[in-house]
Amino acid sequence: MADINLTIIGLQRVGPAFGLAIKRYQSAPGATHKFTITGYDYEGKLCKEIKKAGALDDCARSVTAAAEGADIIFLDEPLSDIKETLEKIGPVLKSGCVVLEAGPLKQPPIEWAKRCLPESAYLVGLALAINPEHLYYLDADEA
Repeated sequence: MADINLTIIGLQRVGPAFGLAIKRYQSAPGATHKFTITGYDYEGKLCKEIKKAGALDDCARSVTAAAEGADIIFLDEPLSDIKETLEKIGPVLKSGCVVLEAGPLKQPPIEWAKRCLPESAYLVGLALAINPEHLYYLDADEA
């Protein structure tokens, strides 16, 4: 079993759902990885609520503290915030860290990552598809 440090930065709608999905995976029989999930939001309002809902294990006090030691970072924030986040986290990323971003455009984050992330870190752009039947529900039991 591998121990993986996952950080979710931004905590909009998709990040907490991602955290809950990871928690569901690791509680399933035969799960081969153990995740420790840390969250961070710039406004500081959401993290404790999302932790209470079970999507996070911990809340970081700064974006750099959230990124330090992370194996995977999921950016759940508007495109307008991604550049600043990459600039802040780039210097503290550990070798082999994978940064996942789900913004609507891919070229700007790729260019920002070239300038802000060390060569030992990787940016992966995601194109998310949300099931419209669950668009307005936080918990599958509510559907």
